[in-house]
Amino acid sequence: MERRRSVWGVVCAALVAAGSAAQAPAARAVREPKSGLLFVALPGGEFHFGCEPQDLHCLASEQPGRAQRVPALRMGETLVTVAAFRRCVAAGACVAPRLLVGGRCNWRLGRAQHPMNCIDWASAQAFCAWIGGRLPTPEEMEYAAKGGASRIYPWGDDPPGAALAQFGSREGTAEVRAHPAGATPQGLLDMAGNAWQWTDSEAVGSNREARGGGWSSPPGDLRASHRRLYRAQDRYSNIGFRCALPLGD
Repeated sequence: MERRRSVWGVVCAALVAAGSAAQAPAARAVREPKSGLLFVALPGGEFHFGCEPQDLHCLASEQPGRAQRVPALRMGETLVTVAAFRRCVAAGACVAPRLLVGGRCNWRLGRAQHPMNCIDWASAQAFCAWIGGRLPTPEEMEYAAKGGASRIYPWGDDPPGAALAQFGSREGTAEVRAHPAGATPQGLLDMAGNAWQWTDSEAVGSNREARGGGWSSPPGDLRASHRRLYRAQDRYSNIGFRCALPLGD
């Protein structure tokens, strides 16, 4: 008897077979039941990893660029929200963060639809493992941020503006759906700005790589090829995360 495929496998296989990168994002978004978060299916492909030829502001760490292949995966449509992280804590799979009094930590402020910030690398990885996923690799993050094409920012090559991303602010994060104009062609939100995003990167001493720029970042930090190292134990208000899920059966 033919092996029965999981519901997730049937849905995602159909979505990948039926869609292309230009397909309407809503057609590929599926809801992960534990967290309530939406995930977008991204077809695998090859792209230019690192400094784009048209980018005049690249740092040495982004050069030279190279051809990089990325497998198909499901990427969180948004950063993990406070509401989603609360579900993980309620399930006993995550630990409520220890927060200092004051600051812009969204957990303490009760901002349910803001990014779960002030979170260290291990806690972010634990949440992703709870839903059967992991943190995206730096290559996957850049591939997703560039929409699999050659562009400096998620929305293209135009410089950042207030309608496109949350950056250069003194007010902290915005809700995760506050900047739809800055989405990638596949519909991923906040791939630039709002909160730096932990990656499943190799440790460099006690450091891990983060991508995307945060709410207080200057415009240059929002470039898709830009990267920054933070200590794995850092819990700053400008650091958050999103998860990646497999596309298998």
